[in-house]
Amino acid sequence: MIDQPTIDRILDAAQIYDVVSDFVTLRKRGVNYVGLCPFHDDKTPSFYVSPAKGLCKCFACGKGGNAVHFIMEHEQMSYPEALKYLAKKYGIEIKERELSSEEKIAQSERASVEFMLTRHIGLSAEVGGQWLIVRSPDVGDGAELTLNGILRFQCSGGIRLYF
Repeated sequence: MIDQPTIDRILDAAQIYDVVSDFVTLRKRGVNYVGLCPFHDDKTPSFYVSPAKGLCKCFACGKGGNAVHFIMEHEQMSYPEALKYLAKKYGIEIKERELSSEEKIAQSERASVEFMLTRHIGLSAEVGGQWLIVRSPDVGDGAELTLNGILRFQCSGGIRLYF
């Protein structure tokens, strides 16, 4: 597992404009940048990058996030793979450590929740670090979901659960 200080250095170094501009032609528009979205067939620029906020977002398909999320989505990588990709790009040495037994249990529980959400219920789920983003195209804003009586939460398009 990549240790937290290394993750923090990667997140601090990863500039959203630099990361996105490797894949998308961006033009300056005010304080932000705009380009064609790489996640769908875009004919007019709807993909915005905000260097000040460190975020990107497509206002047509809704995809976006920070530099790690962009790499995860664009390159179809897991969270650790995206971190390693960015560490290599910015010349940061990855320091990994062995998981404690408690961390192994927590990781297994996160994987179980992700599996239950994606395979058995049909939601899309994305795990990263200590959080899980859940998206349901069939459930509207404000709907309540209960998963086998174990997990209960309000759905508002994309919600974030913390472990």
